[in-house]
Amino acid sequence: MRITRDAECVHHQQGSSQLEARPPVPVRTGGSRPIFACISNEKTFNFTYTSNSNAMETDVFTWKWSVILLFAGGILFWIGAFTPPYKQWTTSDTGEYLRIIHSHKTNWYVIHAFFLLGVIISLMGFQSLFGAFESNEKSRTLYSFANSAYMAATIFWIINIAFRVTFTMWVANNQAEKGEIYTTFKSWNDWSNLLFAIYMILAYFSLGMLGVLFLHIGWIPSWTAWFFVVFGFAGIPAYLIRVPLWDPPLMVHLPFLILGIIYFIKG
Repeated sequence: MRITRDAECVHHQQGSSQLEARPPVPVRTGGSRPIFACISNEKTFNFTYTSNSNAMETDVFTWKWSVILLFAGGILFWIGAFTPPYKQWTTSDTGEYLRIIHSHKTNWYVIHAFFLLGVIISLMGFQSLFGAFESNEKSRTLYSFANSAYMAATIFWIINIAFRVTFTMWVANNQAEKGEIYTTFKSWNDWSNLLFAIYMILAYFSLGMLGVLFLHIGWIPSWTAWFFVVFGFAGIPAYLIRVPLWDPPLMVHLPFLILGIIYFIKG
């Protein structure tokens, strides 16, 4: 039977009939589920516990759906990233970039629909994690850093998507009809790329903070938590110097996919 924060630890003082109720505390485990335990720092105390069966399921349910949402968001984002065409992501020729978009209008909208769904569902996964962490002050603090960063990143990403499916498409259509590119497009596109860069930096920071949180609570294998930490924090300078592994936005969701796979394997 698993103890949660809503259980009651009843400590028995040796040599006395006095009982003292104390709350359980979170402990590290090698598995993927949150566990709370009755712990006493005094050697003169032994303990038993009583529990509320309804409350015991709360953390498991919250944790399960958080992982599912993060995993689903990652899958949707990757579907968008692997939807053709692909050359628009690599070309440095603005004219070619716009011609590809104009020639594949439907795909352009589908790609960004998956991007939008992916990041919103991932944000929902972040939000639902709060129910699993609210019992511990340090966990709440770490979570607030990770969640705030990812929420801000999501806002910048949505603005970037809106720019791509409206203004960029309009310029692409104009080029196809009139054979010219608006002179202001480059400036506006640079502004959009800046928002994209902010999204990437904040998203990688949130991954690193989430990894620190996972190390603190010990709900997942330590190597997975360390992967979040290293991949997330290393992603900030790596993206700025354009290291290929950290450059595409789909890589932000790689740790979520790994987390989901591990959870589904371990159950």
